[in-house]
Amino acid sequence: MAAVEMIEKVNNWATLDLEKTIRPEGYYASGLDQNFGVHFGRDAAITSTFTLDIYEKHPGRKELLLPVKNSLTTMALYQGQEIVDSRDEEPGKIRHEIRIEEALIDIPEAYKKNQEILDRLYVQGWAVEGEKGKRILLYCGSVDATLLFVSVASRYLLLTEDKEFFQFLDPHLRRAIAWMEQYGDIYGDGYIRFQAKNRNALINQGWMDSYDSIEISPGKRPSEPIALVEVQGYAYQSYITAANLYQKAGDFEYSKHLYQKAGILKQRFNTEFWMEDERFFAQALSGDNRQVRDIVSNVGHLLATGIVDDEKTPAVVNRLMQPDMLSPWGPRTRSLDSPNFADIEPAAYHKGGTVWPHDGAMIARGMRKLGYEKEATIVEERLLLAGMKLQQDHDITSEEVFIVDRNNQLRPYATAQKPQSWAAAAFKAISTV
Repeated sequence: MAAVEMIEKVNNWATLDLEKTIRPEGYYASGLDQNFGVHFGRDAAITSTFTLDIYEKHPGRKELLLPVKNSLTTMALYQGQEIVDSRDEEPGKIRHEIRIEEALIDIPEAYKKNQEILDRLYVQGWAVEGEKGKRILLYCGSVDATLLFVSVASRYLLLTEDKEFFQFLDPHLRRAIAWMEQYGDIYGDGYIRFQAKNRNALINQGWMDSYDSIEISPGKRPSEPIALVEVQGYAYQSYITAANLYQKAGDFEYSKHLYQKAGILKQRFNTEFWMEDERFFAQALSGDNRQVRDIVSNVGHLLATGIVDDEKTPAVVNRLMQPDMLSPWGPRTRSLDSPNFADIEPAAYHKGGTVWPHDGAMIARGMRKLGYEKEATIVEERLLLAGMKLQQDHDITSEEVFIVDRNNQLRPYATAQKPQSWAAAAFKAISTV
């Protein structure tokens, strides 16, 4: 198949898949009959990021903006109001998951799936509240959704100059930034950290949120609260983008404060997360500020945020392109050489034997932004080839994650959700010219 034909085919099915995840509340994380067929803050924000990338290429396509605007509105309206440990809620924090039992009552298959998940989460100890038929889960267990909300909302407002929407979002943005400074920055050292209050729900609260995704050695978890590498990049990007927004809005004092926060964070981050012997950033800092010295794809997310010092960028890009990280089908989540690597379900989910389309596309967009066109193209081409092969061999499109084992053999992940909004948006973004 010719390259142009392949790109068009991927773009067509990715566009259709993404439409299946759009609701009046904005982007849902997956198709409505899937486990994640509800609103997730992180997923909606990252999906919106890819959509805004497409919009910047084609600013005449105003229809792209509606699901982004609706996603931001949902995040704002459900923003945390108080401290509730069972929900991991704090004032200003953006929800990780909004699961309302009645919301999908008009779609029997989706309604049944939603009920089953609420039943299971309730038994497991998640903060499912209300009586049967009217139950709701308003869970805040993600450390990055608030940061991503700030950066996506600020970017949206800068692109659209929507003054009315700015008036609506302004207090929500300020509350989200206040959460970053007061609650996210647990130690007061500038780093955004997490430590789950409800230990029956998610104990890891970055995008790699499986229970074993952060380990010092197999089976050994770092002390908390944990500062994840990509989260610091998101925080930097949030401060800078919001500073640009408020400078344009005329609040120069607030803008200056945010620029200063960003500068201090960048300086400290490039010193304390950097592993000179590996020429790469650590996966995290533990609660006692020791590096979690695993080689993970999350570091690639930093490239688009601006937090990486210029002199470190070539080494980061080079490391991500090595065969232990970049498989023939896209970037692995973890180095093939890591003692924590796994390529058998379910351990493989975030442990190297998998490729996530949104993860690879986030890496590629950062490379391209910094001028690494050749490297970005290689990453994107491999993701496109994987997407085409899964579609041709298994009739699967926009799968959230797929297996690439240690022998570089590609296969579907047994329990992967499909279509997944950020996977569909990633494929759409990298196939839009």
